[in-house]
Amino acid sequence: MDPMLVFFYTFSTVAQALAGTIALLAAFVLFKLQSMDTEAPQHAKTILEDFPQDTEPGISAELQEHFAHSRWDTFVDTLPPEYPVRPHTNDVHRRAYQRLRELRRARKALVDALKKAVLLTLVTMGLAVFALAFAPYVGSWEASIIGAFVFATCLAVYWPVIVALWE
Repeated sequence: MDPMLVFFYTFSTVAQALAGTIALLAAFVLFKLQSMDTEAPQHAKTILEDFPQDTEPGISAELQEHFAHSRWDTFVDTLPPEYPVRPHTNDVHRRAYQRLRELRRARKALVDALKKAVLLTLVTMGLAVFALAFAPYVGSWEASIIGAFVFATCLAVYWPVIVALWE
């Protein structure tokens, strides 16, 4: 087979395969983010029950505002520093607080991992398309090795995203 054709096929396939892979991965990430965002209000509502408006009107109103706008990071940051270790706070409120914090941490880690994976994928796809211009100057075995290495590197970067999806 003509070495130039091997080079063309290798790098055009790398770009196409990575585009499909990142699209599929992003779909799974969006599904997981929706799941997290659906769970967060339940825990926030449980925490709100621990702040009655008649005894703590300032903090209760501020938490209600963040709750109404689904600002969960700000909601957690607004809680008093001693929360959830207050005399009248029960285990249900403590578990809700812990779970909401876990959800926020996991969400941030998942989004950060996806951003890195998308950036590396876009750079790799751009380089693969750019490399097609050099097809006449590279032999087939070099093209195969370079293509396999670049593809494997991108897949390795997807690993943190996949791990974050299973948390």
